[in-house]
Amino acid sequence: MRVLVFVPYYPPAFRGGGPIRTVSAMVAAHGDRHDFRVLTRDGDWGTTQRLGVPADQWVPSGRAMVWYRSPGLRGLLTALRQARRLAPEVLYLNSVFAPAETLLPLLLHRLRLLPAGQVVLAPRGELGAGALALKSAKKRALFGVSRLCGLHSDLVWHASTVREADEIRRAAPVRGTPRVVVAQNESPLPNRALRERPAPGERLRVVFLSRISPKKGLDILLAALSSSAAIPPLDVSVYGSTDDPDYLQQCHRLADRAREQGHQVRFAGTVDPSAVLAVFAAHDLFAFPTANENFGHAIVEALCAGCPVALPDTTPWTPTLDRGAGILVASREPDDWARMLAQLAAEGPPQRAARSRAAAEVYNRWQDSRERDSVFDRL
Repeated sequence: MRVLVFVPYYPPAFRGGGPIRTVSAMVAAHGDRHDFRVLTRDGDWGTTQRLGVPADQWVPSGRAMVWYRSPGLRGLLTALRQARRLAPEVLYLNSVFAPAETLLPLLLHRLRLLPAGQVVLAPRGELGAGALALKSAKKRALFGVSRLCGLHSDLVWHASTVREADEIRRAAPVRGTPRVVVAQNESPLPNRALRERPAPGERLRVVFLSRISPKKGLDILLAALSSSAAIPPLDVSVYGSTDDPDYLQQCHRLADRAREQGHQVRFAGTVDPSAVLAVFAAHDLFAFPTANENFGHAIVEALCAGCPVALPDTTPWTPTLDRGAGILVASREPDDWARMLAQLAAEGPPQRAARSRAAAEVYNRWQDSRERDSVFDRL
């Protein structure tokens, strides 16, 4: 089966987070059975720097052929001409809102200018309530236009979990009931959790590793640190990049207030994907006040490294946390996160080591029980 994939970013890009890892893992897992062609940008999220790969030509990358389009209209039109020539059995899109990688291909397909046997759209968590609440007016306007012209009609929606399937059925901009296929995301992680990690210290070591954006909730974590004098001094490391300088400045102001309370907060920049497990292994808690995750690659990576996770009920991992993999926080309000941090900071190294072992055991059970069918098997 020939599968043409439109995705905003693809390796060696990595700043764009989960969708990059999801699509590259899908190609690695099923590229021996399907002919994957990937159309993407010659760049990475939050930066104008080029990737240093051959642009505007087909380049072998793992089990796929990838077209890294150069910036500007000319690069986009050249890539679309390539897409039209391929006439794939499946056109696979990876966002609801990406203008060049979803909306334009959908429009061309509806105008019969981009032939494909079947169109599959993976929202990647964009139809969750928390995600839709961000820039909601623009999204409502787009959905109204889409329903009017049928832009999202006659396609299959790929949900990573049953929870995301329900989100799609509630929010998809179509008339009637959308067609949804549920297939869990592939993961390039090892089958067993890491066995060795640094021993816990006296201070709780907290990490935030994600894109620095309002959806991911770094401001909530930092506000929690300065909202309560009951939290003993913590070591907090922030990894990630942003395309929102105003939000980053807000987070730095909140970090300064947290430092006034005695907490050590450092912004460590981006981390290479090959070093992510080592970063999580060096910490006692992954604090992630995200508004919505359809899967959450960083969550799985933390568990693989034996790092417990603190999450609100906005991800498909709530039942996993109940089995000992971390802490379910009542809301995204800073006060609730402050209470959680105070509770964990009061624990000693033996209790932290036990939480780490529990997180690793939950990861191993997840690997043993997870389904291996791809979305293409289930179409």
